[in-house]
Amino acid sequence: MRRILLIIGCCLLTIGVIELGFLYVFWLPTHAQADWTYTQQQKMLRSAEEFDVLILGDSTAGNGVIPSLFQERTGMRAHNFGTTALVAAFADPVMLLTYLEHHPPPRAIIVVRSLNTWVRQVNYGAMREDYLDPNIVRFLYKEGMLTTEEVFSLALARILPTYRYRNAVRRWWKDYREDFVAPEAYTDGFIRDDQVMRAVFQVGDLSLITNAYDGKGFLFNADQILLLDYLCSIAQQHRIPTFVIIGPYSQDFAQLSNVQAYATSLKTVLNLVTAQHPACTFIDGRRTYSSYLLSNPTHVNYSGALLFTADLANELRKYAPFKEPQ
Repeated sequence: MRRILLIIGCCLLTIGVIELGFLYVFWLPTHAQADWTYTQQQKMLRSAEEFDVLILGDSTAGNGVIPSLFQERTGMRAHNFGTTALVAAFADPVMLLTYLEHHPPPRAIIVVRSLNTWVRQVNYGAMREDYLDPNIVRFLYKEGMLTTEEVFSLALARILPTYRYRNAVRRWWKDYREDFVAPEAYTDGFIRDDQVMRAVFQVGDLSLITNAYDGKGFLFNADQILLLDYLCSIAQQHRIPTFVIIGPYSQDFAQLSNVQAYATSLKTVLNLVTAQHPACTFIDGRRTYSSYLLSNPTHVNYSGALLFTADLANELRKYAPFKEPQ
């Protein structure tokens, strides 16, 4: 009997060492680009540094808002926590909750999302690995957006790093073979892009919008809308002024009739959601830019980011707490 217990103990110890090894290799000093950025964001959310403004949203926030320039224009210290269109819906409230666990509420939140993010499917698979928070899991389960099996899978991921980070192994191997080198330093979260757009529009960007039309109107992704409402409810609970903004896109893209109709419908929906929460405001900041300021139809390059950040700061001066004293 003692021998059996010894064998079982050795097996459990071996499993524990393997699990800790995975936790160390694929969460702390990660090797993949997306994982590296996520890790730096999590460190910043838990650090002693406090910010006046949290910039949330998808990649249009990540490479569209320059915190240093924003601070220069508003006098408010900001940090860019932009992610991607596939995860921003749940990543935004998770990062806000994480920040609030370690800091007092910021003076404001800015949420910038692409024009076509609102019809994209939410990638809940990424939650298992990168944005695993009990609060968001409970909310999603209560709203019927996660099944019991999915909740069990997420619970298992919390205690088994080998299960949680199994996809990181594939990404690590891919980036290792492509000689990925992590940036030397992580500063304010802004992701600089110096590319210049070559095509007037991309088929993928346009198809997301045209496919959302069912003959009567545009069908926005219900999860995207519900999770925005959840984010606004957190902001309301903590009385944080929150501004929801549609990211910049190209002038040529904006001239397409179906894009114009889609943007009008989206404005109506976002106004309805934010109107339910006094702390939240939708700003119809649909700014269109020339092609030389863009890297693709819905993302600005560095020159465009300089302009978009300045435009955004000027627009926000109409609202507290950005309003200048009279």
